[in-house]
Amino acid sequence: MTKIEFSKGFPNILQPRVSAILNDLVWLLPSWMQLLEVQYDADNKENSCWVIENKTYRFGTLYICGHWASENDEHQIQQLIHELIHFYTSPTKSYFLDVLERITTDGIIKNLIKDELTTKIESCTEDLAFVIYQKFLGK
Repeated sequence: MTKIEFSKGFPNILQPRVSAILNDLVWLLPSWMQLLEVQYDADNKENSCWVIENKTYRFGTLYICGHWASENDEHQIQQLIHELIHFYTSPTKSYFLDVLERITTDGIIKNLIKDELTTKIESCTEDLAFVIYQKFLGK
């Protein structure tokens, strides 16, 4: 099972809420992940949370952003589910973006494929998150 660690700078007031949700969702983490580090990103105004996967070294980092705490309970859970799913989708996206860099120098083609890939990955992630969230709530 994945070990979950909160960084030293993570706000004490948020840790119980995030920890409770993650403990309920730990089954959703990939089997390769030995450690999930949870950090606080106070400066990010665009996202509620985001992730970075490091499959090579078997860990992932979940960043909780400043305004995540102001969202309602349902949205907090939905956002965390969405981001945890990215631990599955990000390696594939990264692989294809790396391949794209090697096979073409045409900026127009690169941008078109990157945009399409991002849209498809996000749509898939959101669809999976919705289904998991519905199951999580028992609906």
